[in-house]
Amino acid sequence: MATGQSSVSASASRHQELAAQHSALESQLQQLHQKRFLSPEEEMEAVRLKKLKLHLKDAMRGLQNAGSA
Repeated sequence: MATGQSSVSASASRHQELAAQHSALESQLQQLHQKRFLSPEEEMEAVRLKKLKLHLKDAMRGLQNAGSA
């Protein structure tokens, strides 16, 4: 039983870590969107941040699905 509880705790901790990273990426993206115009490099950075956010969201969803199984 203790092993199951520790894996749930580790999963919750990992989920919180991923959520914090997702939030940080969202903040960076918001800073870019506050600019009137984006340079080509900034546009590429915005795309990169969006992809990273999606990756983190998928990872969080995976943890939730694994926890409910």
